Amino acid sequence: FKDLYETDLQTGDMLVSLSFPVASKNTVCGFREFVRRRGDFASTGVVVQAELVDKKFTSLSPVFFAISNTPMLASKCAGLLLNKVIDAHAIDLALEGLGEELEIIEDIHTSAEMKLHLATHYFTEIINEFHV
Repeated sequence: FKDLYETDLQTGDMLVSLSFPVASKNTVCGFREFVRRRGDFASTGVVVQAELVDKKFTSLSPVFFAISNTPMLASKCAGLLLNKVIDAHAIDLALEGLGEELEIIEDIHTSAEMKLHLATHYFTEIINEFHV
């Protein structure tokens, strides 16, 4: 996606397939979103896919959505958690720069500050859910 409702497909391009890697026994996934009412578009959300080996992330892909015009991969935040023992301090350090890494746009219902708060809360909740 280039922007809201805009892809990079050009005239004559056709999307013919999608492929997804098969999850391994070490794959963990989490999903959280904030919606005002059931069925509404999300105000903030995060989906995380990771590989967890010996309580350490060997890969980590947190993607935040509904915070900007396009979904955003927080690669810097993820990089700070790779191949390390994860505790509350490590999570806090990784989240310190999240507001600068993500381009958060407020909307008529949710301020940028609240979206960042929800994003960090949900991300922390998912990481803790993985029992790291």
